[in-house]
Amino acid sequence: MTFLAVPSIILVLRMRNERENMSVTNVIALRSNPDLVAFRNYVLSFYAYDGLYPINELTVAKVETAIQDYIKLVTSEKNHFEWGDGDSIDRERVRDLLLKDYHIMKMLSEVSK
Repeated sequence: MTFLAVPSIILVLRMRNERENMSVTNVIALRSNPDLVAFRNYVLSFYAYDGLYPINELTVAKVETAIQDYIKLVTSEKNHFEWGDGDSIDRERVRDLLLKDYHIMKMLSEVSK
């Protein structure tokens, strides 16, 4: 099932050219792009508290940040990732970014006890 079309590819290419850091502008760009909003909702349908595979303490903001990070990976010339138009591989890669951050934060909270 494909969720993203040509407009999101334009966004990815624009981000490749600009090499922007995560900022409010990027979040606004994500939220104003219907394809990326659909992808965000697709990710949430799997990993939110009521999803098929819930991730503890997941928020919309965390998913949006992970999507931004994933787009940076996809557009980086150092990586060999390709944007799959918001398919299950893209969703799983975003999940991996979420889990990496989740496990790091969990380890830090356990060490500080």
